[in-house]
Amino acid sequence: MKRDRNKKIKYIIVSAFALFAFTVTVAYALVNKQLTIGGNINRKGGTWNIYLSNPTVFSTTGSAKSERISLINDNKTLDIAASLTQPGDSITYTFQVTNGGTIKAKLLKWGFVNASDFNSLATKYNISTTLTYSNGNALQPGVDILQAKATNVFKLTFKYNGEEAITTDDVFLSIQIELLYGQVSSAPVTS
Repeated sequence: MKRDRNKKIKYIIVSAFALFAFTVTVAYALVNKQLTIGGNINRKGGTWNIYLSNPTVFSTTGSAKSERISLINDNKTLDIAASLTQPGDSITYTFQVTNGGTIKAKLLKWGFVNASDFNSLATKYNISTTLTYSNGNALQPGVDILQAKATNVFKLTFKYNGEEAITTDDVFLSIQIELLYGQVSSAPVTS
């Protein structure tokens, strides 16, 4: 009998402990109002597609001529050949830069592929170069942003500022211009 009695006591103790644990768990769940949600956040990468398009001769002054205007290097470089021979000659080209991707782009810099050759000739013959937006606003490398799916129109002007004719023959200088864009860092999301 003593044995049965010990079994009953053990059974009562284990049952009481289980009932106590269940009651505490239910009570905690009823009192606790916090909701915890777990999971992962995944940001998919965007697309990068900056390219030049629609190059045209916008205007010429004096005897200025354009022999060639084209896009090369998968529409990344504007290739032109212009002739300025008389004082006051100028030629203006227009072209578009399009952000066909989904990531904002920042203009980092622009320049000539053959910069040393062009700068030597420009200095020798007093040829000025201006690159602006079509509305005349100056470019601000490091500041200007090209939004995703947007297009900017640019004007590129060469002008002969000398006082004497360079030559009576048309001499075409091949010029290649590039614009360098970089990805805009996105700011962290705050709540």
